[in-house]
Amino acid sequence: ELEHTQILGSDHLSILGEKLGILGQDCRLLFVMPQSALSRKQVAEVAGRVAPHVEVRFWDGLSELRRDSDGSGDVSEFRQGADGAAGVSEFRQIDQGFDYLAENRAFADFVLAGRGRRRSSDTSGAPLPGRLERARWVEGDFAADVFYDVAHTPDSVQRAVSDLRQRAGLAPERTVAVIGLTRERDPAPCLEVLAAAGFREIRLLADPELAELPANSAVTPVRPDRLKAVLSELRPDAVLFTGSHRLYKYFVELTAEG
Repeated sequence: ELEHTQILGSDHLSILGEKLGILGQDCRLLFVMPQSALSRKQVAEVAGRVAPHVEVRFWDGLSELRRDSDGSGDVSEFRQGADGAAGVSEFRQIDQGFDYLAENRAFADFVLAGRGRRRSSDTSGAPLPGRLERARWVEGDFAADVFYDVAHTPDSVQRAVSDLRQRAGLAPERTVAVIGLTRERDPAPCLEVLAAAGFREIRLLADPELAELPANSAVTPVRPDRLKAVLSELRPDAVLFTGSHRLYKYFVELTAEG
């Protein structure tokens, strides 16, 4: 899904060119994860034009993360094109249960190895900023787990929900989801993903800086000043904040007393 097109451009190649503009003269290496919409050749060509001084290294490691934890079969596949290193690379999502955090950590290991370094300790259980950050909300005799994930597209929201099920044993039917997206985004597709997951309640944060609730939506908006009171009344087992980085503020405010 394309976003920020008014600033970055209307197609993937234009957006890539704009984003690679941050590569300054001091940058020497660019590490690239498999891209579903761009081939390696396309990425290399754009990088060569925008930043010819930078070496591009592509990660093949997704195949190492194939797992069969529940007996359902492989959940992801990476396939290199027939024409070799400069060929088309393909990352195909087979099942949304793929562990997003494991992918991020494996890519981080690849980047560190490319710089002759390694992680100083095992961080397999450590949270990543903005990816399923977890805190505890305690108020009187009530307590709940609270999660924050920066997911803001239907695909990323689906993956966050799947990871929560697998990593935290999250039961959507006992969980309240609070979502808020920037104003240029349509929240309807993400709301549909959350509804399909079976969350007990879904609330869209009615923040003037965030997108408004779509017409005829069954989702109930909630004002920021009413958020804590509403969640206290619902007393869920868990709360998931997802969407814009602005929601991180409310994640912190809710859990600070706990």
